[in-house]
Amino acid sequence: MGGGYTGSERKLVLGALEAIEVALIVVDSSLRVVLYNRAADRYFGIQERLKKEVKRKKGERNPHLKSVIPQLEREINGTVWVEQIEKTVIGSSRRILAPRFSLELANGIKNPFDIHAAPIVNEDGVVTGAVIVFYDVRPQVELEEQLLLGAKAESLSGLASALAHEIRNPLNAISLSIQLLSEDIAKGRMEKEALAENISVLQEEIGRLNRLIGDFLEYARPLRPLRRFLNINDVLTRTLKLYKSEAESKKVRIVLQPGDVPQVLVDDDQMVQVFGNLLKNSFDALSENGTLEITTRMEGDRVVVDFKDNGKGISEEEMKNIFNLFYSSKKGGTGLGLPLVLRLLDANQGYITVHSKKGRGSVFSVHLPTKIAL
Repeated sequence: MGGGYTGSERKLVLGALEAIEVALIVVDSSLRVVLYNRAADRYFGIQERLKKEVKRKKGERNPHLKSVIPQLEREINGTVWVEQIEKTVIGSSRRILAPRFSLELANGIKNPFDIHAAPIVNEDGVVTGAVIVFYDVRPQVELEEQLLLGAKAESLSGLASALAHEIRNPLNAISLSIQLLSEDIAKGRMEKEALAENISVLQEEIGRLNRLIGDFLEYARPLRPLRRFLNINDVLTRTLKLYKSEAESKKVRIVLQPGDVPQVLVDDDQMVQVFGNLLKNSFDALSENGTLEITTRMEGDRVVVDFKDNGKGISEEEMKNIFNLFYSSKKGGTGLGLPLVLRLLDANQGYITVHSKKGRGSVFSVHLPTKIAL
């Protein structure tokens, strides 16, 4: 606290810190704990732990953060908090905002927290320490789970109805082709051209059914993201390698322009799925020798990945439906690619925006959460 505080004001501020229900810890520039409030002790059993700790060296009045909450020294969701606070908050004077981190409480139960860490800077602009705040978000998480269960139950019948409708179309075509084949066989008409045509229809519709069921199972399976801090440029580079041959076969030119962006808190495999679906979507929209530009940039406290193509674009009418289940404007499409992208991004606390004009190309922008809010 600044030197301008009177004794009574200091007591008032310290009393306020003790009264709040949010866990708060203040450390100096060496990550030694200067202050923690009652909520922090209640959540993490700090006093009890320090009593059991071996006596610190003579002159070491304050315990280190890793002694106060040892789990912050272990990797959690791809990050070691002690290292991140030392490098990012103390070393670079930047804030860290990280949602939904699961930490172990004093009673051994895991609990979700939003963790905020901010530098403490003196009048000369020197970082002298950091304040770390742990927001208990268990009530929100439980409420979200209840709402999600209700939404799933409500949408299940709608999904089943939509899937049945989509399956009925190829089944009708298969049934008709088999009926025509049966009539030709019964009448002794076995012309090669008619036979080949009916067999071709059968193969095409069976293939469509397989794609539909496969894509639907992929869409409907439970999403359990393992979110870690990742370099999104590396994820993009790996994804592009997977789709290199497809891009070459379609004669699509891909230009990757990676920006200097912070790490993002996402599931690696699910981001590969998101980017893969958007790549395939762009390939379908582009004609031969078309160009797809992929860039990464910052927008507010999020990293944005732009997929910009010079393809056929999307009309205003189509734009209203592109994220609807089973809607597809391309032949043989299942209409599940973009809805899956929505689900995956939602599970990773991200979202997507689209800007497009018919005949002038499209830009699909993926917005992802970062560990740093600038």
